[in-house]
Formats: sequence, structure tokens, C-alpha cells
Amino acid sequence: MNRAFAIRQHPFSTAELVLWLWLALGLAVLTAAPALLAVDPTLGWLPFWLVVAPAFDLALLHRERLMAAARGFLVGARRHHRPARQARRLRHRRRARAAVAAMLSRRARVRAAHP
Repeated sequence: MNRAFAIRQHPFSTAELVLWLWLALGLAVLTAAPALLAVDPTLGWLPFWLVVAPAFDLALLHRERLMAAARGFLVGARRHHRPARQARRLRHRRRARAAVAAMLSRRARVRAAHP
């Protein structure tokens, strides 16, 4: 069979496509008609049904992927934690103080040996 005529399978399921279209159309309708931001006596709060409900359903469909991404973010944030610089400075100062003390004690010894 020729590749040009092969049927491509879509990566999304039908439910996902419907939810993405519902979300996109809901956002478009709310931006085009701000009067729909009000509460309808029959349907309730319209932005919920036009935007929040499909977004929540999409998050529910992709919960494994979202949890893996959150886990990866938290692990990555933990790995990239750098130790505080203050601890390095203190260690460096201690070494410097020890070196200065050693030099002063050597000078004192040399002066005492050669009066």
C-alpha cells in the first residue's frame, strides 16, 4: 500500500478531541460575549460549563502524565538545591585564620631565635 494513502491514526481519543474543542469554543465564546459571565437560572455559572468543566475533565484524563510531571519537577528542584554559600565562607575563613596564625607563630619563633 502506498504511504500517501495510509490512514493516519490520531494520537488523541474521540473524548479528548471533544473536550479540547469544547474548551477552545468555550474560551472563544466567553471572550466574544462577556455577557455570558453571568449566572444562568437553568445552567448555573456558565464559565464553569464552558471552560472549567472541560479543563477538569482533561486533567482527569491525563492525571498520570500530570503526576509524573509534578514528580519530576519536585525531584529536579530537590537535586538542584545548592548549599548555602555562608558555610563555604566560614570554612575558607577558618583556613585563612589558621594560615595567618601559623605565619605569626613562625615570625615569633624566628624573632625569638635571632634576637
